[in-house]
Amino acid sequence: MKKFFSFALAILVSFNLFAQNTSGTWDAKTYTFSNAAYKITWTLPSEISWVRASASIPNIIFKAVDPETQTTLILNVKNFNSATDIWALYPSLSTKEYKDYMINNSRAAGITINSYDVVKSQLDGIHAIKTTTSMRKYDQSVGGDIDLISVSYSFILDDKLYNADFQALKILKDETENFDQVVNYIFKGIKITK
Repeated sequence: MKKFFSFALAILVSFNLFAQNTSGTWDAKTYTFSNAAYKITWTLPSEISWVRASASIPNIIFKAVDPETQTTLILNVKNFNSATDIWALYPSLSTKEYKDYMINNSRAAGITINSYDVVKSQLDGIHAIKTTTSMRKYDQSVGGDIDLISVSYSFILDDKLYNADFQALKILKDETENFDQVVNYIFKGIKITK
């Protein structure tokens, strides 16, 4: 069970890994990322001026940032042949023990999780696990703690585990009237070739 938790932690907390490799294409005019090898396209809302960001961790194939609000989107893909449907993992991921494990391991990484919610969902018609997290962490660029909201969708396709993450400052959620609808709209831009 501990090995599973460690693996799940690496997957579901990938919002802390801000990186990407060079796979896929980015159309800066339409704010569209495409990767034919991974059968995924993510078209971002044109109302926001997204910038593709780069980094060096290999499993993250795409990262985009809104420079004005520092909202960050990340797409992570890892090989995974333990299950064909992520909903099969839901009973383990939704336990109190798993939540406590995530909270404790995040604390060791300098992150305080205030709330953590895991539900069955779908993304472009594929079974997914949606995780919503409210957290606080130290940010060196501001010299203090910041409060963040993270929403991620994890799903399995062709022996690969995908994790699409949205991360924003909590104040943005507090000041945006239809915040949840905006987040849903961003994720609706994901199209998966089955």
